[in-house]
Amino acid sequence: MHGYYADEILLVLPLFDGPGLRLRGEVLADHRGPLALAVAGEAARTDTVVLDLTGVRFISHGALDFLAVLARRITPPQHLLLRARPDLALRARLAERGHDTIATLRLEEIPYPPAPDAEQLSAASRTAEGTTADPQQTAVVPGEG
Repeated sequence: MHGYYADEILLVLPLFDGPGLRLRGEVLADHRGPLALAVAGEAARTDTVVLDLTGVRFISHGALDFLAVLARRITPPQHLLLRARPDLALRARLAERGHDTIATLRLEEIPYPPAPDAEQLSAASRTAEGTTADPQQTAVVPGEG
């Protein structure tokens, strides 16, 4: 799948930084067709089939089971790499369904980026463009008065 797939709840796009696909929205068992095409297309091009799920809000058990089926069909050294946020609980869900023993299925959990605290945000806004301007100072616009 070199292009993209989109429906009302799922968007599949190529990764920006290399081979693989990024998924956004919700992944359901009904998406078996697009998932199969995506994995097959990537498997034809690379040994590591990356599915970036960090933009996924929900993945059904049926969709997860189908990804496991696809991973079982991949011949080593190829493998399916799922990148996901910890809140999807894929590690536990894969283990409880027995999918954690599939040699060609790997999970990489990507933690949320740390949120800057209010003090960092305030300092960043004061030092925008390398200056520590007084927020009460009036801006001078070139060409005006």
